[in-house]
Amino acid sequence: AAGACMYLWWPRGRDKVDAMPSWATLPRPPTKSILGMPGDIAEAGPDMLSLLEEWSKTVEGGSYVTTVGGEVWLALADRAAIEKVLKARPNSFCKNSKSWRKEPGLFMAEGDKWRQQRRSTTPFFNEKQTTAMIREFARTARSVCEAAAGGKADILKYLNQATLQVLFATTMSTRLSMVGDCAPDAGNPFLTGIKTLMRAIGRASESPYQIEIITLCSDLGLHWLAGILAPRWSPMVKAWDHMDKLGEDVMAQRMASIERGDSPKIGGKGWGDLIDSISNLRRESWGGIMTVMAIAGSETVAVTTAWTLYRFAQNEEEQARARREVRSFVQRSGGVQDALTPEVFSASELPFLEACVLEELRLHPVADSVVNTHSSMVSFEALGCSFPASTKVVPLFKVAMKRDMKEQFGWSDIDSFRPARWLRADGSVDFDKESALLSFGAGPRVCPGAKMARKQMMVLLCSLLAEFDSVCFNESRSGPGGSLVKQQMRTTIEPGNLHLLFGKESASRDTDAN
Repeated sequence: AAGACMYLWWPRGRDKVDAMPSWATLPRPPTKSILGMPGDIAEAGPDMLSLLEEWSKTVEGGSYVTTVGGEVWLALADRAAIEKVLKARPNSFCKNSKSWRKEPGLFMAEGDKWRQQRRSTTPFFNEKQTTAMIREFARTARSVCEAAAGGKADILKYLNQATLQVLFATTMSTRLSMVGDCAPDAGNPFLTGIKTLMRAIGRASESPYQIEIITLCSDLGLHWLAGILAPRWSPMVKAWDHMDKLGEDVMAQRMASIERGDSPKIGGKGWGDLIDSISNLRRESWGGIMTVMAIAGSETVAVTTAWTLYRFAQNEEEQARARREVRSFVQRSGGVQDALTPEVFSASELPFLEACVLEELRLHPVADSVVNTHSSMVSFEALGCSFPASTKVVPLFKVAMKRDMKEQFGWSDIDSFRPARWLRADGSVDFDKESALLSFGAGPRVCPGAKMARKQMMVLLCSLLAEFDSVCFNESRSGPGGSLVKQQMRTTIEPGNLHLLFGKESASRDTDAN
């Protein structure tokens, strides 16, 4: 215990500096320390990211250093510096040099393993493939509308179910019905495994002290010790191992069906699912890839769509404008069923709705700063100072984007939801501004599924706006004006306590008549 305390307290690498100014000369936020870890972080709990972002406001330039568990942490709020770090990976930075996953998936893999996985999965995310997926996106969006038709909706729950349903269809060519409070396929073992893993990751993320203990044990290669000192660690590892095994079993079943000549393809001619893409990889890699895709491919879409609906509930004018645009497009296309097809649907037909998605991606980027923390494998330079190897680099994506866009585009009221700022004078989306987004990361490790995610968000929002005449807060659950809705850190940064009311004017008229 004494040795662990000393390890936590002593900032590793302090004496490994070169002729440049030391990292110690950079500003630090005002905080107290407990065993070498900022006590404020411990008190922040699941809202640790908000604290890191708030600290950025207390220092000039937004970037700062602190020590956590004896390690130097560099919080970057400078876009150029963040991009430099992300582009230098994997030669100079990595997620964790001693990863606790024997066969990490695409998100955590490094070096040759990452390159092999990226090459194999790239065809799954190309333009032709993601366009072919629109029919599946529309099918699950219809299920969300049906689930929300009762009025009061736990919308994040339904969106999570919908994105998982899409995941099964697009990765395994398996159609399930899992959206709603009484979904018939809710007992599917793979689905149950995903939910168990997500809960376990969420619980582990709620305790920054346990995160640091896990990191410390990983650095030392003592993964067994993490299970003793961090009790929330073991359930997460077991859930992850179980998911890897389920993913490997699914892959094995598909390979057997291919050998028999009866491999299912629900998308018709030209359709290829994720299993097709990764079938050439080693069997040991299958489970890790399937698990990572299950998490990254579902939660991010559901959470960003939920945050956008939250903004619509807050801003009636933007909601009404987006609805007019959607319904005009649907009418021109001959109805929702015809509009939401690969042949007809195009984001260019819905520029304001796309601007709403871009604005929400700016305000709540899916590339969570804490999840994207990197470790330096070598000493490096940033912000004019030298840093030792083993420095943790935390990219504050949201803060960096706000600062950069305010300076680059002259945007005022940078904390407000103003989708029109993304539009040109002719009403089309200004894609030059879109290039400034860091919402899906940057560099060679940028999220490969960004296009797929954007299309699915657009189809979900298009369906809901076409179906319902109003989206507002259920104030008995979410408070007046959504005042009780707070961001909370789970596997992503989600809107906690978000409950919405979806209404139809025709239904109101029928009720009044009765």
